[in-house]
Amino acid sequence: MPRISNESFSQAIISAIENSGGSAQWINPEKTKGKPLFFAVNYERRSFNVCVYIWTLTHGGGQRSPNEYRIQMTGVRSPIPLNPHEETILLGYLEELDVFAGFDLSRHLTFTDTGKASPSIQISRETLVLALQDGLSFHTKDNAEIAIGIRPDHLAHYILNASDLHVYENEAFLLIQIASQGQESAVGNFQQRMGALAPERQRTISQVSRIHRDYRFRKTILSAYENRCAVTKVQLKLVDAAHILPVAAPGSTDLVTNGIALSPTMHRAYDNGLIFLHHFVNETTGRVEYRMRINPRKLDSLRSKNIGLGIEEIGRYMDELILLPSDNAMWPDIEMINQANAFRGIH
Repeated sequence: MPRISNESFSQAIISAIENSGGSAQWINPEKTKGKPLFFAVNYERRSFNVCVYIWTLTHGGGQRSPNEYRIQMTGVRSPIPLNPHEETILLGYLEELDVFAGFDLSRHLTFTDTGKASPSIQISRETLVLALQDGLSFHTKDNAEIAIGIRPDHLAHYILNASDLHVYENEAFLLIQIASQGQESAVGNFQQRMGALAPERQRTISQVSRIHRDYRFRKTILSAYENRCAVTKVQLKLVDAAHILPVAAPGSTDLVTNGIALSPTMHRAYDNGLIFLHHFVNETTGRVEYRMRINPRKLDSLRSKNIGLGIEEIGRYMDELILLPSDNAMWPDIEMINQANAFRGIH
């Protein structure tokens, strides 16, 4: 398998972080032959730099199991240098599946440098394939190292939690799988077993479970709305999946009928109560119609603080019919709209 260039690695990492809901910039492109790669990342309202050691995942060859893939850590010397001011991770990348492998860097900082062969680290192909289904997948190897398969949309979360994810035992990973199923019986079992874990494990498992739920919700909503903002109709990979009734509100669900696709600006305006979803029955057609409208009370409040500039850009999309899914069973739930407006004090 031909070696992947650092430019291709960087594009795969940037695309993965974007699919995670963040953004990234490669900040050392002039060093195209060196390791590591450095990125400036924005994710979940956090800004940080990450140092990435990454190699191509290849089959071991020879008498090795056909299920075994590995990276060979060429071009680095022991001990591997770390930057104390940045997150540092060790990755493999399998281009044919567009999937990453995460390895426990603390176990590979030092190695015997013979000058004849580069150290290699293994992960099973099965673990990589499971990651495509579950987002994150885990395999404890014979030496007790936990190798992790990472679907691209989970890479940003992995970066921030790698040190924790590589420490916890298999019990924690079973809980993650239970949480991702979303079944009533499984959830009860999940809560019972969560209570037996240390608080730091509970935190990490809950975060991974949330990432699973967010991913499913986002995928469902964007697919229903054909990756278009319901208000502006734009695509351009600039679309979020927004809950109509906020997650924090009693009765909120992750059903498609409690979701709407919105551009980032419209999403923030909706969550902040500057705009709201309005429904009514068209007397001519008898059909329910949905339009987004300005909340005058919120606008007046902003203007009283001299921060009302730009409302014209938002206003030009108001009171138009919004884009709806082609399947009317996926249209916004009227009761969810009513509860959302009441929750935000919009009457």
